[in-house]
Amino acid sequence: MVVCLSPHPDDAVLSCGGLLAMLRDQGRPASVVTVFAGSPPPDGDLSPFALLLHHSWGGLPDPMVHRRAEDTRALEVLGCPGLWWDYLDAIYRHPAYNSLESLFGTPVEEIALEEELYGRCAALPGQVLLFPLAVGHHVDHQMLFRVGWALGQAGRQVGFYEDQPYVAWEGGPQPRLAGLGRPLYPQVLEITPHWPTKVTAVSCYSSQFAELTRDGVSLLEALERYASVQLAGAYVERLWWPGEGRWI
Repeated sequence: MVVCLSPHPDDAVLSCGGLLAMLRDQGRPASVVTVFAGSPPPDGDLSPFALLLHHSWGGLPDPMVHRRAEDTRALEVLGCPGLWWDYLDAIYRHPAYNSLESLFGTPVEEIALEEELYGRCAALPGQVLLFPLAVGHHVDHQMLFRVGWALGQAGRQVGFYEDQPYVAWEGGPQPRLAGLGRPLYPQVLEITPHWPTKVTAVSCYSSQFAELTRDGVSLLEALERYASVQLAGAYVERLWWPGEGRWI
């Protein structure tokens, strides 16, 4: 069993949709656990930044309900079961995350939450756990990377996926890898036969298209460009492992 830890509803499919479709077609069990998928309290005061993001997601009163529904449809396309934990996205969880700079910067200290996530991830039944590499430095992705790294140090079989579309926007994971100060080893997975399925799944996330368009390049265009440059005539996704072993 491969379990992919997704920070938010869409991260796993954007980053690993081809892999998940490939595992399905190979008859190998896989699932997605989306961690920060909880709805904000209905009577909570949202920051101006959170309200701005809500507007970009379509102005829905509870966008997380809609985003979970999008995620459900996408995972159904991939034939992959999903589980949604009710932890709050950073924009609802801590007042310090009130701008793009803070959301993609140095995380505030949330030791109790990180320890709780470590315990819940450690209890997952998967033989292989995949975590975000945290390319782009979103604070929720950074937290899950630290949890995954700690689990790997404790003996679990863990790997890390390249966060899309951030890795496409940055042209690769090299700045992130250079800043880690620890070795990770790549595994390139050809997903060409599964690319149309991934595109169909990604297309379920209509609420995110406006936010995830950069410099006039749409989300799907960015994903396709990045996936097609590493291997001529093929589409690929890439995982990173903390040792020489490969478990996929």
